[in-house]
Amino acid sequence: MIIAEIGVIDGTRPDGTCELLGAGPVPSSILDNLSPDTRIAGALFDTDGEILWLGRSRRHASAAQQLAVAVRDRGCVLCRSPMHRCDSHHIDEWAADNGNTDTPNLAALCGDCHAKLHNNNERLERRLAPARWTTTPRTHTTGQTSHTTATGPP
Repeated sequence: MIIAEIGVIDGTRPDGTCELLGAGPVPSSILDNLSPDTRIAGALFDTDGEILWLGRSRRHASAAQQLAVAVRDRGCVLCRSPMHRCDSHHIDEWAADNGNTDTPNLAALCGDCHAKLHNNNERLERRLAPARWTTTPRTHTTGQTSHTTATGPP
């Protein structure tokens, strides 16, 4: 999956970001070699990274939401495993917290971190300043963390 800013695609900002998901930056010239039948998906984010909302009408993230989470998180938010090893996890969990299937309530977790989170009866939390993800025991109040991982933008 190649992620590129619209300015790279339309030529108005040729020095913008172009990267291969999970591998890092690539030259924008890679776009010149795409097949005519290549699927292109667009995603627009507001300043909070929000894109889609499904509420509780559906438990599992849609393909578009999974794509949005992949572009935003770039891999497991706890251990940084590559995105192809991850699924979308409800931050406010579907059953335990009555959480919604909305992009801001989803985070990429690899199978190992997802299992550890549930087996240890922990919650996943996103902190905005500084940008990091934390896990907290479900029995403790917010702010008492047992694991902190610095990451890129939340």
